Amino acid sequence: SGSFCSLTHWLCTLPSCFPRHYHLIEQNKTWSEAQSHCRQHHTDLATVASKEEVDALNDVLAEHDQDDVWIGLHGGWRWSLENKTYYGEGEAEFRMWEEDQPDNHRNEYCAVLKDKEWWDYRCHDKRYFISQCCRYSSMLTVEC
Repeated sequence: SGSFCSLTHWLCTLPSCFPRHYHLIEQNKTWSEAQSHCRQHHTDLATVASKEEVDALNDVLAEHDQDDVWIGLHGGWRWSLENKTYYGEGEAEFRMWEEDQPDNHRNEYCAVLKDKEWWDYRCHDKRYFISQCCRYSSMLTVEC
């Protein structure tokens, strides 16, 4: 997932945000404040495009004994990092909601990672968050 290999040419095309490197930011901020911080110091709030990336995020949280942190999903459940060139096929549509989520109860329109799944929370609540750094700024083609 995240790469396309041509059998005829033996080349791989990787999305521009591969691999994603995640950083737990231990500062309590609203979702918007967290987004601004991530864009200023990294690339953006965490984008999660596969079960493997959920596992990677959970590993980061476990190292710091944290849970219940902002990720980059918000509004109409779109990613903060909206540029489609950052995603491989199907990655922008990946979701890992807790059962019965999102419920948008009490105007909850921003997502947190909690107990290895996603929950909707009120965007003005303050909590820790995960930023991502992307290593590449354009499509990269490498030999397989």
